[in-house]
Amino acid sequence: MIEKLGNNSLIVIKNGKIIFKSEKDRLRPVVICINDYREEMAGSIVIDKIVGLAVAKLFIFAEVKEIYALIASKKAVDYLSGKKIKFEAGKIVEKILNDNQSEICPMEELAEKLSEEELFAKLNK
Repeated sequence: MIEKLGNNSLIVIKNGKIIFKSEKDRLRPVVICINDYREEMAGSIVIDKIVGLAVAKLFIFAEVKEIYALIASKKAVDYLSGKKIKFEAGKIVEKILNDNQSEICPMEELAEKLSEEELFAKLNK
C-alpha cells in the first residue's frame, strides 16, 4: 500500500477512490483533509509518509479504518494498538524528531498532553 504514495506525503482513499492527497509535509495536510473531508474520512484508508502520535490521534479523531505509514513512531504504534484499526508501518522509530533532528518533534510532545478532540481544535486555529 505504501508504494501508492509516490511523491505524496498523504493519500486518503474511500471506496477505492482517492478523496485527498498532498505533497506537503507535517500536520497541515491532515488538518486540511479533516476540515474539508471529515465525513468522507470516516471508514477510509490513509497512507502517510510519517505517522507520529499527533497524526495517529488526528486519524482516530477522523475515524479512519486503516492506516499505512512509511515511518511511524513507537508512541504512535503503542497508541494505535489499543484502537480497533488496521495499522502497518514500514519502519518504526523511537521518536519523531524536529526538522534539525536535535530533539523530539514538538507535535509529539503536544499530542501526549491532549485528547484527539483537543489536539484537532488546537491545530485547527
